[in-house]
Amino acid sequence: MTENVLAVNIGNSTTSVGLVDKANLQCRLHSELASSGVETGLADAVASVMSGGQQNGVPAARVSCVVPSLRPAVSRILSAAGSDPLWVEAREGLAVRFDYEDPATLGADRIANCLYARAAVAGSDVIVIDAGTAITVDGVTREGVFAGGVILPGMALQIASLNTGAALLPRITAGSHTPVFPGMSTVDCIRSGVVLGLGDAVHGLVSRFGDAFGAPPVVLACGGSWPQLARLARIDHTHIPDLTLVGTALFDTVS
Repeated sequence: MTENVLAVNIGNSTTSVGLVDKANLQCRLHSELASSGVETGLADAVASVMSGGQQNGVPAARVSCVVPSLRPAVSRILSAAGSDPLWVEAREGLAVRFDYEDPATLGADRIANCLYARAAVAGSDVIVIDAGTAITVDGVTREGVFAGGVILPGMALQIASLNTGAALLPRITAGSHTPVFPGMSTVDCIRSGVVLGLGDAVHGLVSRFGDAFGAPPVVLACGGSWPQLARLARIDHTHIPDLTLVGTALFDTVS
């Protein structure tokens, strides 16, 4: 029988709820809401996913959360739905060994991403690019050891920082098209600097991981900003939109 797991991934901007088929590493049903609306909208999102999956009762939930202030509300909502949440964290017995300086500071979403990488591409060095509010690039060795990673601000954060830190720069968005390069207006200069700069940064970081591993790694990617960034990063990769949700569902998987 297929084991379905309720997975909840609470990011800084967006919260995803999914019913995950662990054996096949697939998210069967998926619902999203703004993280700012978790306290009022999570119960309905869970009910919608459970109803669509024709589930009798709510299975034990796995939750990855990078917004600590939301944990009490999430616990209350899931408990009321009949599920005691299991919170993703670095601990002994996981399929990936996390030799991190302070495991308590390693983001739950990054842990979930690494668990997915290990399950999907066992036997190879893998990196996961997660392009959300922040962009993370994390590695897992073919032996199943966390190889470290990097964190850099995402597109919106970079643009916002220029606007708040430089009085004469306008407030803009990243846009959906490849920026003009070189820019001949202030808006184009900002867009090309941020968007093209991030694409080049990710390309270079993948190359650095290859140097560290001794061979090019398998690259997996997810996150709301990835489709735009993918056109510019110029790397071979597999895009898996529900990667973090599925990795969250794998939290109790042991090596």
